[in-house]
Amino acid sequence: KVHSVTAVSASCVASGSEDGEVRLWDVARQSPLLKLDAHDKQVLGVEALSADVIASCSADRTVKLWDIRSKRCSSILRGHGGSVRGMTT
Repeated sequence: KVHSVTAVSASCVASGSEDGEVRLWDVARQSPLLKLDAHDKQVLGVEALSADVIASCSADRTVKLWDIRSKRCSSILRGHGGSVRGMTT
């Protein structure tokens, strides 16, 4: 189950899902470009901060920043009292 989708570019979207994954999708080909095992619980929101950085938030009470080029988490924001249900840029 997908909880959130955001445009990364005109040809790419990112989705966050129930299984804790963030995926990048090629819109024209309708195929996945990248899969990130992002969170321990469901991903409730994703936002593109730039063409190279995605933020994800989760029921695991964290917000994570992802460097798309390296396919790695660059920062984890902890300390939320409950699920982080959404973000906006």
